[in-house]
Amino acid sequence: MAVHYLKIPNQQKLTAYTSFNRSELGLILAIYGKKVSQGIWKDYAIDHCANNAIFSFYRSSFEKAYLQIEKNTKSTKSKLKYRLIDSVGRVLKQDNDLTKVISFLSSSQLKIV
Repeated sequence: MAVHYLKIPNQQKLTAYTSFNRSELGLILAIYGKKVSQGIWKDYAIDHCANNAIFSFYRSSFEKAYLQIEKNTKSTKSKLKYRLIDSVGRVLKQDNDLTKVISFLSSSQLKIV
């Protein structure tokens, strides 16, 4: 008996994606649940790309993302891993520690206008 392995000519290579691990998601979902219970946020989305992962917070399902937490694994000039970005694209907080970015979210510095 002979075993032959066929090579598929157009087989795509699996690319590695950046994602949030369980502890990171636990921190993010804790603040998300708090803001949902206050009636501030209504929905979220998670995007996984090759160099970054983005957790987006929405006030309504039909609006643009209100805030985004971005985990960046690509080496950038600032070399900070986590960024908090508002709906316009401004970086509100940047740090290598996710808890510092989350604590900025839980502070009363952010107001809905």
